Order: sequence, then structure tokens, then C-alpha cells
Amino acid sequence: MVFRVFVEKKKELANEAKSLLGDVRTLLGIESLEDVRVFNRYDAENITEELFDYAIKTVFSEPQLDIVTDSVEEDDAYIFAVELKDKFGGVITADDIGLPVKSTGMPLPCGSTAIWTAK
Repeated sequence: MVFRVFVEKKKELANEAKSLLGDVRTLLGIESLEDVRVFNRYDAENITEELFDYAIKTVFSEPQLDIVTDSVEEDDAYIFAVELKDKFGGVITADDIGLPVKSTGMPLPCGSTAIWTAK
């Protein structure tokens, strides 16, 4: 079984999201963009649920700094997936998450994830 968790910095500590928002407004000229959220997705397999729950608080996040959830609402987002072959015989699956920009119709990148699976 694959366990999945999404981790996001608390709003007041979300410096990467704030920086990305500023870059989009300044460099791309999309002044109407009001907010950007950046999530890291972690997948784990071949472990127990108890170990995964422990890892959420000790490996994947810092509870005093992060918000942890098991899903992300995707109603206004685009998600892209890419599978890369690894030289060690496994498979790496990577995903990018983007928000739709109404003025251009293009997605705005706002997060990425990756998982390596042995074959």
C-alpha cells in the first residue's frame, strides 16, 4: 500500500509561496493573482501505517511550521505527471501542480512531487 501526505508551510512562514507570487506578478505581469500555495507531496510504501504516521511528524514535516493534510482540493488546479526512468532499475514518478491563470489559460506551476519505486 502507498501512503500519501501533502505538506504546506503555515501561511505566515510560506516564504517560497510569497516569493513565487511576487515573481509571477512582477515577471509575468499577472497582477490579478492573489495567492499561491506550495505543497510537497510525499508517498511511502512498504511500511506500516504506524510508521508512516510517525514519519509524518518526524520526517515529512515539522509540526510547528507546517500544515499536513491527506488531500488537496484540485478544483482550480492543474496537475501534471511525469514518469522518469532511474539508472538503478526503479521508476521515479514526478508530478507538478499548477493553478489555472484565467487571463492566459496557462497553468502556473506551484508545487512538485516525486516517488521512487523499486522494480
